[in-house]
Amino acid sequence: MEQLYQSFPRREFEILAVSTDSQGVAVTRPFQKQMGFTFPILHDSEYRTGLVYGARTLPITFMLDRQGIVRQRSSALAIGLRLRPVN
Repeated sequence: MEQLYQSFPRREFEILAVSTDSQGVAVTRPFQKQMGFTFPILHDSEYRTGLVYGARTLPITFMLDRQGIVRQRSSALAIGLRLRPVN
């Protein structure tokens, strides 16, 4: 995911990770640093984001368009995902 994040300019593409860990930053910041992730990790211990987007399993990846409409979802990690810009 980090490679994908670095491949596109922010105005064209964004990654927002969402953690549901109840310990929040105490758990995610060390993990983020260890993995070398530079994209933001948001915290949602009440699972509100998952409920809004209909997440049934974790981890899950959603691809949203600029209007916030889910265009694709996958219950697998976004490893090796290849994207191309859409006009």
